[in-house]
Formats: sequence, C-alpha cells, structure tokens
Amino acid sequence: MHEVFQRIVDKEILGLIRQYLKSGVMTGGIVSLTDEGSPQRRSAESVIIQYHTERLDKELETRGHRFC
Repeated sequence: MHEVFQRIVDKEILGLIRQYLKSGVMTGGIVSLTDEGSPQRRSAESVIIQYHTERLDKELETRGHRFC
C-alpha cells in the first residue's frame, strides 16, 4: 500500500482507502476485524488489483515480454 499512498495525493481518498482496508469482514452477521488482506467483492479491491496489474504489465514490457 505504500506505493498507492505515494501515488494518490488526495487525503480524503487516502482516508477512504484506509477505512476500507480496516473495515473487517462480516460472517453470519458478525463483524470480525482483520490484520491483513482486503475485503472481497468490493469496488476498491478492483482498483487496487488494477493498479498492481498495470505495474506488472509495464515491468514485463520493459523486460521484452509480449502478451495480450
């Protein structure tokens, strides 16, 4: 997440991401806090995945790999 926080300068957005990652998970109506990972099936997760996938794609391209 350090790289995300370096890239995003809007403090409100950073606060929302932080809250989202610390929100925990609900199982059977009971909320449990989590120490690692991110909540599943939410929109912020897809943004984080897309960010890291884009970085991976660029790294592979610099190494001469071709893919689609």
